[in-house]
Amino acid sequence: MQTGSKMFFRHIIVFSLAVASLFLGSCATSGKSVVLKGTINNAFYEKFATAAKSTKHITINSTGGSTSYAARIGDIIYQDKLNITITGKCFSACAEYILPSAQKLTIGAEALIGFHWSPKMLQHLVSKEAPENLQHCKWPSVKRLDEQYKKYGANPEFWHYSLERIELESFELYYSPNTCPKHTKSFKNLLWMPTSEQLRTLLGLKLSETICADKPECYEPRIDEIWPSGTRIVVGDRVYISNAPTKTCAKRAEMCRIVDSNSQGHVSQCVSGPDCDLNGIPDAYEDKASEFEQTPAPK
Repeated sequence: MQTGSKMFFRHIIVFSLAVASLFLGSCATSGKSVVLKGTINNAFYEKFATAAKSTKHITINSTGGSTSYAARIGDIIYQDKLNITITGKCFSACAEYILPSAQKLTIGAEALIGFHWSPKMLQHLVSKEAPENLQHCKWPSVKRLDEQYKKYGANPEFWHYSLERIELESFELYYSPNTCPKHTKSFKNLLWMPTSEQLRTLLGLKLSETICADKPECYEPRIDEIWPSGTRIVVGDRVYISNAPTKTCAKRAEMCRIVDSNSQGHVSQCVSGPDCDLNGIPDAYEDKASEFEQTPAPK
């Protein structure tokens, strides 16, 4: 009987240790941080969705990409109450869809946050220039963005502030029968990087720390490092023009020629990188006029 009693208590101890091990393992997993870098596309989304199943802490560094995948990522962040840290860059779809969804957000000391083109800008401009053609335009991304911003507690009219600062230079509509007009566009400034105060008061981000855009000594060398000389970036309400030395891009181009020597000479794809990226921010809304038969909009 005594031996049986010892065996019984031994099994209880082993079982308790096993349960404790599982519990501690779960906590350890949820405490680790997964780092995701690159363009937001299907592969990025799959990696994010997988990471979200095992951790509450995800670090993102992205210049943007697909708005549909960014929107899906935003919903996961909001629903699962994930802790999001931004390092490096968060531009375009990353800034517009991912940042507002984070209830717990940390922006790294040297991270850059940037906004530019938006589907809501397109809806506004088409409504203004060709209201008779609105019946052919569906814009599901606009409706989804509005719904998400209201759910996240963000300002759905934030795009107005972006449009004011990047300054539209030209906007041309092209028509095909019974379709939403296509367009071409250009802006005076490539990107708007809001200050921490603007992200809080204009967008509604839950943000307490200062960021790189608050300090010229931080953002000026970062802009010079990323974009070639002459690139216009609005930081807060100030236009900063990159002073990057041209030799930086020339050096990178030479490196890319070597790297791409066996890749059909696609030098431009390689040059469009961290040192020479003048127009390299992904634009999911771009409709190139050369891709279809068009008639210029009447004046």
